[in-house]
Amino acid sequence: MTTQEVANLLGCSRQNIKQLVDHNTLVSFKVLGQDRIFLKSEVDEYKTARASK
Repeated sequence: MTTQEVANLLGCSRQNIKQLVDHNTLVSFKVLGQDRIFLKSEVDEYKTARASK
């Protein structure tokens, strides 16, 4: 998933996704140019953990 797809799924901004990556809260799989690629399973896991708080 791209940064924008993750932001849409989580209902937040691309900037917020960058902060999550910078704080090692969400792990990006690969960087292509200036964009990051995320595993859907990682994003779903984060979303589930966030919902249970």
